[in-house]
Amino acid sequence: VEPSGAFDSASGDIYALWRETDIATQSQIGVYAQRIDSSGTRQWGVGGKVLVALGAQDQTQMRALPATGGLFAAWVSNDAPSPMPIHVARLASDGSHVWPGNVVDIATGPRTASRLAGAISAAGFAAYTWTAEASGSSGEVRAQNINIDGSLGNPDLIFEDGFDAD
Repeated sequence: VEPSGAFDSASGDIYALWRETDIATQSQIGVYAQRIDSSGTRQWGVGGKVLVALGAQDQTQMRALPATGGLFAAWVSNDAPSPMPIHVARLASDGSHVWPGNVVDIATGPRTASRLAGAISAAGFAAYTWTAEASGSSGEVRAQNINIDGSLGNPDLIFEDGFDAD
C-alpha cells in the first residue's frame, strides 16, 4: 500500500518503500523497505527491511530517494489531528541503518503534514517539502534538507538564489 520507488543509476538497483497492514484487521500498520539489485534479486529478504513494526499508529506518505550507497526513506506518522512528525532513515545497500538512532525527524511541530515530496540535490543531500496545516488554517509550504550524515541543513540554504524563505 502507498509505495514509493527510487532508482540508483550508478548501481542499477531499485529501492522500494511502502506501508503494510495486517491481514486480519488492517488496523496495524508498519513501514518496510526493499532493495532489488540489477539482476532482479531481493537483497533484504523476502519481506524486506522493517523500519517501523506493525502498530496502531498510521504511517503514510512514503518517499524513497536514492542516496550514495543506499536509500533515504521518509514517511509521516499520523498522530492526527497533530502533530504529524516526518521521519527520515538512511539505509546502506546492505539494509543496515547508517545514522546513530536510525531515524532523524525533520518536522515535529504541532501541525498536520500532507503532500510530502522529496528530491536529491547535486550535492547529495535530500530536500523535502510538505504542506503544514494548523487547526483552522489553510496551510503553509515547509521545506527541510537533510545531509548524507543525518544532520539537518539550514532551511534557508534550500533557496540559494537569494529567495527569502521567511
